[in-house]
This record gives sequence, C-alpha cells and structure tokens, in this order.
Amino acid sequence: MLPLAFEVVATPDLFPGHSLSFIDVGFDDVGIRIEYTIAPAVAMRVPGLGWVGYGRDDLGNDYEDVGGAYGQARDGDRTNGVLTMPFPVDEARTLRVRLRPGRDAAAFEDKGSPAYEVMVSLEL
Repeated sequence: MLPLAFEVVATPDLFPGHSLSFIDVGFDDVGIRIEYTIAPAVAMRVPGLGWVGYGRDDLGNDYEDVGGAYGQARDGDRTNGVLTMPFPVDEARTLRVRLRPGRDAAAFEDKGSPAYEVMVSLEL
C-alpha cells in the first residue's frame, strides 16, 4: 500500500467507553484504503453492527465504499478495521470520507447520523 497524507476531521463519541482512531491511509490496486482501530475491542456479535463509508471529493463527486473488514486484533485489546473507497476522478485533490456504524448507505450530507471523518490528500 502506498501512503497518502490524511487529517482526522471528526471523532464523535459513538461508542461510549471506546475510541476509534484512523491509523493509516493509502492506496493499492483496489482503491483507497482507510485503516482504523477501536479500543478497547468491540464484541463481534453486536446485532446490526457494521460500517458504512461514503465520501465526497473537492469537486463535489460522491462515492460509496466498495467493501471492508474488521475483526479483533490478535492481542484482543482492540478491533482493527479497513474500509476501501473507490478511486476518485483524476482531477480531485482531496477526498473527505465519513465512516459510521450501520448497514444502510446514506448520503454524504446526512447530518442526522454522526460519523467519524477523515480528509485524505490525493496528491502524491
């Protein structure tokens, strides 16, 4: 994975007693990969718990995630996850990504649903 610069924009308290941190952002052949960790670990069998990612580039184009995964780290102290976003159009310079718990896609501007946010620089 080739690294990209990023800035954390929002970290709401969506899981009391847990914190989500963005740990790495980069790209590979599939898309832009956003890696995160949640500490302490979350139970993997929480009904309805999943992650939805959506983004908007600096040109106003919207994107939905193309997949991801999460699971408990080997040491059991945290949950590690990754979300993959499609490549934005070539002219875009930044991509703002919102990550929220759930299963249904939502519009980027859905302010009724708090989300973790990260701004990704697309310039190499």
